[in-house]
Amino acid sequence: MLEEIMSNKDKHVFLIRFFEKQYVENFLDNGEIHFNPLQYFIDLENNQGDTIIGDALEGKVEGNISPESGWAFMFRIAGDKKPATVIPTTTASIHINIPDELKQTICISCFSWIDTDDIVEDEKTKSFKLTKSAIKRLRNFNTDKRIPIIIDPNILFKRLESENVGWKDVEYYDSNDIDDVMGLAEQENNIAKIIFRKRVKYSDQKEFRIVIKSQDTDSDNNIYIGNLRGVCNVVDNFDDLKIIK
Repeated sequence: MLEEIMSNKDKHVFLIRFFEKQYVENFLDNGEIHFNPLQYFIDLENNQGDTIIGDALEGKVEGNISPESGWAFMFRIAGDKKPATVIPTTTASIHINIPDELKQTICISCFSWIDTDDIVEDEKTKSFKLTKSAIKRLRNFNTDKRIPIIIDPNILFKRLESENVGWKDVEYYDSNDIDDVMGLAEQENNIAKIIFRKRVKYSDQKEFRIVIKSQDTDSDNNIYIGNLRGVCNVVDNFDDLKIIK
């Protein structure tokens, strides 16, 4: 199967998630997936300086306006018929923000993709291994030595269909692409799109995101999708991820 997948470029292969040791068995036995509200990730960066898992702009899209962007600020007093006054642009930012109360109730759970470009064939062993760049990428957001678990995405998707959740790959955007940001601002009902947007500096995470409202989880913000043994690969040593048989 892996050989067939590898023949298609730019294709997702596996999902991977990192677990603290005490949560591994419950994930395998019961399919426990934990969610945190968007505000949790905002606070991680703002209060603890964590810019790997944390993100002060969760639930918000930022656009940078510069003199080169072609955009400018204008103002005119209400009722005044004179031409609007153009404010010379130096550097400014605009933000498209979902309501703060939703950042407390919209909860997310994050996985990462292993793609075909993350894998190469080992001619000597006739198996597949992660590239050095993929290993480095995964290490960068597993600094606390959590246990990696590789998951069959098709099984996960099938289990999620019976849950009241949404899921999608995160889209990464450039804050300096002000036309893209303004286009999003003009769209109605853009909250769902904002939830799945992150700045391009996070693109190495290749995030797959599941979204749920806190009212649809248990008191600890968990859902349970059933036993996952047999469809997951627990990697006791992170270095073992170099070989995928």
